[in-house]
Amino acid sequence: MNPMSVSKKSTAKWSREQLKLAFHLYCQLPFGRLHSGNPEIIELAAVIGRTPGALAMKLVNFASLSI
Repeated sequence: MNPMSVSKKSTAKWSREQLKLAFHLYCQLPFGRLHSGNPEIIELAAVIGRTPGALAMKLVNFASLSI
């Protein structure tokens, strides 16, 4: 794959529904399982049309906002 090519899948703005589903998963997983190899992240990423890496990063972003 050409590293300069960017798919629409990875650059599209997150929809409200995608964010809700991602946050719901975030609330269920312990911090140590927020990685792209987690089967639950892989499954949800496929459902919402995101890559596992993008979803894992979003979950870590949520974690960074937690107090």
